[in-house]
Amino acid sequence: MYQDLIEQSKEFNANPKTIDNYQIFYINLHEAIKKANKAYYEDSNPIMDDSSYDILLEAINLLKENRKLYGISVAQDEYLWDKEGEVEHKAPMLSQQKVKDEKGILAFIKSVKEFSNTCDFVIEPKFDGLSIELVYEDGVLKDAVTRWNWHIGESVMRSIQYIPTIPQKLNWDFNWVLSIRGEVILPIDKFLTLEKKNSNPRNLASWILRTLEPNVEHCKLLTCYAYDIIFNDTNHQEIKTQEEMHSYLQTLGFNVHDFFVKKNASELASFLINEEQAEWLQNQDIEMDGYVVKVNCLDTQKQMWFTGHHPKSSFAFKYQGEQTTTKIIWVTWQVGKSGILTPVAELEPTKLWGVIIKRATLHNMDFIIAKGLHINNYVYLQRSGDVIPYIVWVDESKAQKNLEEITFPTLCPTCKERVVDKVCCNSRCPSKIMGKIMQVVGKNGFDLDWFGNELVQLVTEKSQLSSPCQILELERYIEVLEQEQGYGDKKIYNLRNSLSKLVKTPQSLENILVAYNIPLVNRGVAKILVWGMKTQPKTFDELQLWLFDEKNYKDLYGIGEVLAKEISKKANSVEMCMDKIVFETIWLQIAEQKQWTSNFHFSITGTFSEGRNEIVKKLEEKGAIFHASPSKQCNVVFVWAEAWGSKLEKAQKLWIPLVEGDEALWDYVKTH
Repeated sequence: MYQDLIEQSKEFNANPKTIDNYQIFYINLHEAIKKANKAYYEDSNPIMDDSSYDILLEAINLLKENRKLYGISVAQDEYLWDKEGEVEHKAPMLSQQKVKDEKGILAFIKSVKEFSNTCDFVIEPKFDGLSIELVYEDGVLKDAVTRWNWHIGESVMRSIQYIPTIPQKLNWDFNWVLSIRGEVILPIDKFLTLEKKNSNPRNLASWILRTLEPNVEHCKLLTCYAYDIIFNDTNHQEIKTQEEMHSYLQTLGFNVHDFFVKKNASELASFLINEEQAEWLQNQDIEMDGYVVKVNCLDTQKQMWFTGHHPKSSFAFKYQGEQTTTKIIWVTWQVGKSGILTPVAELEPTKLWGVIIKRATLHNMDFIIAKGLHINNYVYLQRSGDVIPYIVWVDESKAQKNLEEITFPTLCPTCKERVVDKVCCNSRCPSKIMGKIMQVVGKNGFDLDWFGNELVQLVTEKSQLSSPCQILELERYIEVLEQEQGYGDKKIYNLRNSLSKLVKTPQSLENILVAYNIPLVNRGVAKILVWGMKTQPKTFDELQLWLFDEKNYKDLYGIGEVLAKEISKKANSVEMCMDKIVFETIWLQIAEQKQWTSNFHFSITGTFSEGRNEIVKKLEEKGAIFHASPSKQCNVVFVWAEAWGSKLEKAQKLWIPLVEGDEALWDYVKTH
């Protein structure tokens, strides 16, 4: 529809002299962007992809910045929006400047150094959802406004009240106005249950949120991540960094996504321009299209200020988007740790963003049916989140010949045992065991060195392991390794050493729970379970009994009946009993650990020798809950002996016990 204008804009951005009539070019750009904004934000039906929109936006901004040079007159009403039904934001909701490569990163670092030479950076995921402003008065949610532009948006309060991760009342007593910025998202697994042809999670989330008569059940599928405070009419908080802001948002009751902190330019650049980060994005259940980098120090953010379009103290790093067409030549099926079969499209090799793509996940049969996919279909392929190979839809412009229906297998492709309800029922299926082994030894479990995919696959196939925890019984498969090329004495020594550290190093209760391989239990759920324990189980059997009774945790926030039943089922399974011997060995190392429950709340003020963030991390690992500022919920405030300021004054007014100094802090931890 706008392809000619997009190509014209590309040429203009590279060489402004390519345009004959700048005034007509400006009018065309203005009209196209206005229609694109309406289609994307209001109709939830985009008429162009993000990269094309960015090209047009870059061109119109270049024209505006140099209007005198190009001899154009810009209309007094420069809004690229129809303003009917608008609601004003409490404070500007700005966009992010875009950086595409290492050169742009270094230019940003240079601009930061004009204000601070010692600044570190917070890296947050860039969500592909709907920006939202949540307005609280006296701690109660009063309005929720989408972002049309920096100045105005649309109220969606009618739907927002049903989203579980948005608190209707904050965990704090307020008597002022507070405005929070976040992103409303439809997780991919929820999207696949509702998906319509040619839709995507963002558009479907927009439709659910903006409909005049909300579907309550659909609204409950949405989630929200908060990441910023954009308006606050009082200086009630001594928040100095972006990190502290995240902690404060969590204290208030908001959902906050994982983020990263990098100390300098080289760390920042190597993080962003790294395929591991693409893998991290791929493993998330929500769509992301890059990262947002922010200066951590809030004072530096204020000094750098902002333009009419974006803050100067942050930028968005988006992985370049691109589409191509290819052909589905076959469909294979992968078996996960829980036995669920996932279809994978085998494609005619095609180059996308400099990478040869041969495969793309088809998620499940609902996805296949919704897209109308068959073997031998020609399809549009893009990198979802600009990273993951993703089939967008069938390319109807090409002839579709010799189409074959994609059918669900009746036998497991790995072990050839029967499939029931789309799940392999064989508990000894090598693919299931390998997936579970990686859960035990990988980063989400015990994080063992030297236990990679290659080793796990070799041992699983040749030693015929029947339980994932048998990977920890090195002597069972030492003979197999000695016969394999590349596994000499040094490698075997490293494996022994890694296992020895596991037995000798205290493991957190969260690690134990994650390593159980309970379906749907990730580290976040494990943390909730630990917090829900009134007392730490003294033995492995006590833990198993606690898990067996779903009444112990089904009412915990974030668990629910479905997950509770899965946990209870796992705790009473034969597989759990087979893992018991190995886990009891590890259990001896956690018996002496003090585990607080969610009843223990603390705050901290002043500069401790070990560092504030390290102290908070250690205490949170024990189950304690950190408050960025003292509140009535706090059991104690840890204070450096020479500390002073608003936090200390507030703690004294609330009569919260104070523990002063480094030694006193850790003495308190040991005895409570």
